[in-house]
Amino acid sequence: MRIHIFGAASGIGRWFAEQVFDASTPVYAYDINPQVKDVFEQSHVRPVHLNTLLPPSPDSGVGAFCSKDWLLFAVPESSLANLCGWLKPLLAADVSVAVMTSRQASPVACVKQILKRARVVGLHPLFGPQVASPYGQSVALCTTEGNTGLEFGPLVDLMSRSGLKVIYKTVTEHDQDMIHIQALTHFILLSFARLMGESGRRMLALAEMRTPPFQFLAAFTSRLLMQSATTPADIQADSAHRQVRGLFLEVAEQLHSVFSQGDSKQIAEEIDAIKSRFSQTVLKESAHYSDMAVSALQEREKLYFKKLEQRALVVFRVREANEWRVGLIERVLDFSLELTEFVDRVEVKGRMRIPCPVNEATTEAYRRQGVHVSTGSRLSIQKEQLELLPAAETLVWLKDNLLPVERVADFPNPLQLKGEFLSHWLPRLFRKLWQCTDVSRTPPKDGTTALCLFCDPTVNAGRLKEGIQAFMDGRPLSSEYEEE
Repeated sequence: MRIHIFGAASGIGRWFAEQVFDASTPVYAYDINPQVKDVFEQSHVRPVHLNTLLPPSPDSGVGAFCSKDWLLFAVPESSLANLCGWLKPLLAADVSVAVMTSRQASPVACVKQILKRARVVGLHPLFGPQVASPYGQSVALCTTEGNTGLEFGPLVDLMSRSGLKVIYKTVTEHDQDMIHIQALTHFILLSFARLMGESGRRMLALAEMRTPPFQFLAAFTSRLLMQSATTPADIQADSAHRQVRGLFLEVAEQLHSVFSQGDSKQIAEEIDAIKSRFSQTVLKESAHYSDMAVSALQEREKLYFKKLEQRALVVFRVREANEWRVGLIERVLDFSLELTEFVDRVEVKGRMRIPCPVNEATTEAYRRQGVHVSTGSRLSIQKEQLELLPAAETLVWLKDNLLPVERVADFPNPLQLKGEFLSHWLPRLFRKLWQCTDVSRTPPKDGTTALCLFCDPTVNAGRLKEGIQAFMDGRPLSSEYEEE
């Protein structure tokens, strides 16, 4: 089984190539945009640039498609007929084709009409290419007369294995559902966007006073506007969606009349009447999702402020970039963060390391190690462009890439703990102690043990030494030491 995705340089086609199919399945990505070769340059996906939609030449990279192949069409509706006409001479009988459009009945019928020997199914991902992974996302597999969906089992298995939930619908059922799920929702969001645009009120200014409902309405409106206009345009152009738009305007006018002419009691009664049409189960479940979304945003903001307060190093990258960087958060603003990034590199034992002079004590410690570095560079990054490395991975990255601060200290050792024992256990007890070595003279001086400590640049050296001494004395460690 081979997967061939047409329209794979960007959007949902690219997302499927990268997120759904792993290296165990041969995947080919086709696009008229030459960028397709750059997108998949270091991937298991094999890119093919289509220079033209004329019949392929022997050196075009496009060969014949056999009956076990799957072709996924992630192209605009307006391009389907041309693509099918171009592919028709290359297709074996019973090749499988999935049409990845928001509407299904008309596009699927178009493809079936041209590719009469193919097995055609509709495939509508019910999400956009912005989502981070397939887990928990749904895709509608839309069947037509003459197929049940069972014959498309191999594709369903691959999608399910990736974490996608497959929902079976007929193309007619799908399009009826999408009248409210997409056409009406998009119309409401676009109406909100147009109203905001014509009101003269700046979204950034209003965002300072944002409530969760406004924040998420603005967020989903922006998400829609950031996509290509082709998809929502195809949806709204469907004559079947005219009725639901008219119904929405009628209901909105009725509400406007009640809210304009009634007093607070009458308006409350109208709101309660609206509420009564929905079960408590549905309302609670939907409200729970909104609570989860608000909590997720709050947790992100809490993390930013915690890192700022602790002066803890963060490992970050700008989305779509492969390079992880390190720095300190200096200010948390509404839509952006100001950071100090540490960019200098020094070679230590054949490896390039990053010194992080986070304060005067660390800078002085580096000087004693013979390292003279700048204080870092200031930059501002939009929050939506920023990705932080998770905590567990951050610790590993810091140890692998930073230049540790070295400190030598003598510790009374009443329990006569061995150097090997201390070297093994102390870095496991104190997170910001990465390594330690016994550098005591032989025999030890006055019952003390000299340790060379290799530390995180943000370590509180005094508190770390107190914690180590407590351990060597056999005293229990308090929480104030555990952080170090």
